[in-house]
Amino acid sequence: SGQKAESPTMNNPEYRGVGDRGQEFKISGKTATQKTSTLIEIMQVEAQMSKAGGSWHSLTADRAEYDQALKRIELYGNVTLIDAAGSSFVTERATIEIMPLHIYGKETIRGEGATGNILASGFEIVDDGNRFIFTRGISPVQVHFE
Repeated sequence: SGQKAESPTMNNPEYRGVGDRGQEFKISGKTATQKTSTLIEIMQVEAQMSKAGGSWHSLTADRAEYDQALKRIELYGNVTLIDAAGSSFVTERATIEIMPLHIYGKETIRGEGATGNILASGFEIVDDGNRFIFTRGISPVQVHFE
């Protein structure tokens, strides 16, 4: 009788919600496994956030942990951020806090933005999703203009 029950798994899950300033978000994936009463692991995840003004951010990753109680999503592995302007960045880990909306990462991020190629030690999306800030760690933020 000491056997642990299998965690329920769902195929093609989709979760929707609204942020603190009316931003809509949708999280989908290939599978979702209920790890605890409030923690869900999602494989091959895509998170999309959009605002009434038409701006949006899309984040994809190999795996995510969605903590429904903390309203926080941790993304792991090949985390790719794309925005409405066509900028694209890749990092290994990122965090989305839904209430209030805060998206950030503390690992190396690289990619292409409006100003050229960027390499930074981390990032933060602030001002209701309107500003993308690159942070430095041991090495400075590098921008290569094209």
